[in-house]
Amino acid sequence: MLLLYFTSPLGIETMIKAYISTYVVSLFYWHYQAYKLIGISLKDIVFDVFPYAVITALSLGSAWLLTAAIHSVYLLFIGRVLLMGSIYITLLWLANCAILKESLSFLRNKES
Repeated sequence: MLLLYFTSPLGIETMIKAYISTYVVSLFYWHYQAYKLIGISLKDIVFDVFPYAVITALSLGSAWLLTAAIHSVYLLFIGRVLLMGSIYITLLWLANCAILKESLSFLRNKES
């Protein structure tokens, strides 16, 4: 927060760049600490996250393309949120994703 205070006279764009830079540096610091504690490498993390990032990008792009003709801001928001969620869950289901199945199992057991 102190960094944002000192960069505020320079404008919002500078504040955003400073925040993102600080976040990236801290991310690598925390990864280094995790590596020291449990031995997980940056490559392992990237390989774990990459499939979900691709599925998210496909869902986002599909929802954006399919709702591009909607002009009402409210309908556009609702349509994109519902469509992206539906596409994301469908792609995870088709990919036989363990996290989705575990989450659904947890929700089913919690309702009982």
